[in-house]
Amino acid sequence: MFDVLSFDMITMVKLDFIPLVCSFVHSSRQALSTLSVSDSQSSSIYLSDAKTLNIKERISFKKWIPLALEFNSTGEQFAFIGKNSTQRKLFIFDTLKGKILKIFDEHLDIYKQLHERLQIKQQQQNEDKKSNFNILNNVEYSRRLTIEKDLEKNDSVYSLINLQFDSSGTFLFYSTLYGIKMLNLRNNSIRHFFGTTENARFIRLALYQSQKSSNQEFNSTILFIAAH
Repeated sequence: MFDVLSFDMITMVKLDFIPLVCSFVHSSRQALSTLSVSDSQSSSIYLSDAKTLNIKERISFKKWIPLALEFNSTGEQFAFIGKNSTQRKLFIFDTLKGKILKIFDEHLDIYKQLHERLQIKQQQQNEDKKSNFNILNNVEYSRRLTIEKDLEKNDSVYSLINLQFDSSGTFLFYSTLYGIKMLNLRNNSIRHFFGTTENARFIRLALYQSQKSSNQEFNSTILFIAAH
């Protein structure tokens, strides 16, 4: 731990696990000061009294290892992506109640099914009724799937994937093998995929909005994205 103003190291703590990320639970204005530290090898989260530095295991989110977490602009909801040995899912939580509102499956098989459905839909539609999504050909999809499986083995890269709410809390953005997914949380549908035709696997993104969106309309926005 460091004193920020003087850049002096205050103390060191030896841990019995390999930490992934850490964050203070309380703000600097609150009397309490608790530090949370996640275990990179499990779903455990350890809480420490920052004054005594006694670290104890307090929270375990079942069998899920957290990859990304983001609150909406009001703090009333937060989105969480977790994985285990066989699954990857996106959870939407009610912050005050601590209850799961929605669950979206993000396993690779889901994108295989999506790819197949889009291809069938494209074949059934005529030129006047093209899909809103750019559809990958089978060769490109197979290439991306291979890259995705390699990335899953690289925690240092894969852990950089994040989530971003728009200002209204209606839309959620995050990167996938098919592009940047724009998810409509009001009707649980995919609004759009960005960057599908680009030859890159997008990883981390930042969202800039000059004006606040409403629940129905999405205002002009810039996405800043880092790619692997």
